[in-house]
Amino acid sequence: MKISKVFFGDNDKEIAGFLYSPNERNLSAIIICHGFTGKGKIHKRLDRIARNFCKNGFIVLRFYFRGSGESKGKLEDVSITSEVEDLKSAINFLWKHGYKKIGVLGLSLGGAITVLGYSKKVKAIVLWNPVLNLKQFFNNIIGGEELKTKEEGNLIIFRNVKSGKEFKIGKNFLKEFKTTNLGIFLRKIKCPILILHGDKDNVVPVTQSKAFLKFIRSKIKKTKIVKGASHNFEEKLYEELAIDLTLQWFNKWLLVDK
Repeated sequence: MKISKVFFGDNDKEIAGFLYSPNERNLSAIIICHGFTGKGKIHKRLDRIARNFCKNGFIVLRFYFRGSGESKGKLEDVSITSEVEDLKSAINFLWKHGYKKIGVLGLSLGGAITVLGYSKKVKAIVLWNPVLNLKQFFNNIIGGEELKTKEEGNLIIFRNVKSGKEFKIGKNFLKEFKTTNLGIFLRKIKCPILILHGDKDNVVPVTQSKAFLKFIRSKIKKTKIVKGASHNFEEKLYEELAIDLTLQWFNKWLLVDK
């Protein structure tokens, strides 16, 4: 396995990521889309997941949406639209390098971006605990406790009165959370799609995956509710199960001609 740091996209929108290449040449690739903000220990988990996929023969691209990691961009400029652009840049990056069988794994908000950024170049999709109701997700993030808000340029700052903790988000991001309807975009997906969701998820209710399944028009679609699992399968046992189910899906739809 070889792991290389890569950069792609326009200069002012340059995206940073890591490309995991198996020892044997393979034209099947998986893109991993992280969730909201992409901060903290999540990227250590995604590195572990990417290595697992690579050991099973896949090229893997793990990248940071702009405003996260080493990717360019300011927090106030990040939006649903910008993240969709970043995913499309990632897809085109692999496509230009000859990888014609591309699968996308989207986690949490990355699941929404996977749906919104779908193109015919994507041959299979797996979503882990995907955000499919953006307005409800945002309300869950800021919580029901007393909040104070203030504007700082193009940023809106939410402050929890009790804890003093602050949460910052760009105005465009906030607007799109409230107005984007994923049901419309789910209807456009033609490739095989698998949704995995833990029934103990307290960030994205499992009801979202159940409710939005009806919008998917793909002839090959499946939802698996994992009992006992929390958001994005953080527990080792459930993470291993999610990886195994994801590999089974990508092995079936990416490693052979369909």
